Amino acid sequence: MSFFKNKTQYQMTFVTASNSHLRALALLRTHPWLAGASAQELDALAAHCQVIDFHQGQAIFSNGQQVDDILLIGSGVVNRVRLTDDGEEKVFSQAHQGNMVSLLALFTPNGRHLMEVRAATDGMGVLVEGEAMRSLCAGNSQVCYRMLEHASRLVAHQANQIDWLTSSSAEERVADYILQHAQWQTPQRLRLPLSRTQIAVKLGIRAETFSRILAKWRSKGYITHCKGNLRILDKEALSNLAPHPRNDGP
Repeated sequence: MSFFKNKTQYQMTFVTASNSHLRALALLRTHPWLAGASAQELDALAAHCQVIDFHQGQAIFSNGQQVDDILLIGSGVVNRVRLTDDGEEKVFSQAHQGNMVSLLALFTPNGRHLMEVRAATDGMGVLVEGEAMRSLCAGNSQVCYRMLEHASRLVAHQANQIDWLTSSSAEERVADYILQHAQWQTPQRLRLPLSRTQIAVKLGIRAETFSRILAKWRSKGYITHCKGNLRILDKEALSNLAPHPRNDGP
């Protein structure tokens, strides 16, 4: 597979086990975008895949790098990041198990990654050759349609994000962010996935403002914070600060 000849561009561990093809095929079969692909098409795509292990902090793709491959995550979490003019890391989004990373960048005019992709945790995934994925899309309208459907949801998501950031206060944004993450965790022990500085940058506020808001809420008895965990004591109060939930899922 010529697309993996230059493995030095990657920091991950390439898995060379004899069952690598079967592991890649099993992961491809579970992805909803590929549900319309035939067994033969999936087997052909798996022949252009490489199973990898990645470790926390490793850069998988670089911002501006040519999109030779995309990543299908089997386990773990990766961040999509850029650096601000001040050198701070801005996390645009996180990708989890089952997510396909950098797929849409494959179809941009210059074919380059739009941001850095870095491992937030240890995990494994499958690198899929970009040209093989393009060929599958060109020959299978169902797969192509599912990817276009995903792209349209992303456009709607970005429109909602812009509207929210330009029409809400800092306190509303922080309340909304915490409540969004509380949906998937217990409110009594909520661990936010990013650092305070990263959350502040993501919400378009200063880190000092974010810390000041949390301190204010602690003094009012809305939340408490201990050993890296945030506990929501008054969910209704936070909900009142973010009265218009966004349709935020891409």
